[in-house]
Amino acid sequence: MRSVAMSETIHRPENIGEQLVKLYKRFPLIAGDANPDLLQKIEKFEATLPIGAFWAAIPSWLYIVNSYQKALLKLFEFLKEDYGDFKNYREGKIGMEYLQETMEKIMMMQKLSESQNSDVVMIPVNLLSIAEEHESFGFVSFHLGAFETAVLLLLHREYFQSFGEVKIYCFGDRYQEVDKTAVVRVPYFEIKDGKLTFGTDHMSRVPHWKEFPSAIGFSPL
Repeated sequence: MRSVAMSETIHRPENIGEQLVKLYKRFPLIAGDANPDLLQKIEKFEATLPIGAFWAAIPSWLYIVNSYQKALLKLFEFLKEDYGDFKNYREGKIGMEYLQETMEKIMMMQKLSESQNSDVVMIPVNLLSIAEEHESFGFVSFHLGAFETAVLLLLHREYFQSFGEVKIYCFGDRYQEVDKTAVVRVPYFEIKDGKLTFGTDHMSRVPHWKEFPSAIGFSPL
């Protein structure tokens, strides 16, 4: 998989309990809102995971602020605190006129929220290249967006930093420079030389991205 340079030790992702504790500290309103039955199954290792995936807790952006784009900007503040060196190459251009969620991702996250009867969904996630994407038995995969990926980066900092270098595309969102060009872009996060950055690349380059990782979520069939 391109754009991933491994360090000597790869940290494990945080377990689901540790993730929820971190979320509760950042967003007190979500405390106790995760589905208790699923949480118990995950903690007892009774919940099925696709090969190579790990469990992630992702809150609704409505817990943060009244728009997806503003919620992402709030996460940027937290990422800057945790990572120390964070650069947003789209500074001042993260409004809804630029960044939009894909309908597929919206529908999948809504389905998960409804099935778990919770605004904090617990889902299997993985970093897969386009070439590696596959349907795991009993699950359907979908692309996460910039908000969901930012949550992963916030809750699993040591895990992502242990890769050394990694560039993660967020195909669950689309970005467009409406004031200059009609070219559609896809957001990405990149860790390189100890720095975390957020930017966008042209969708026209998608055929050349088959080996680049993207954030993938899984939903039960």
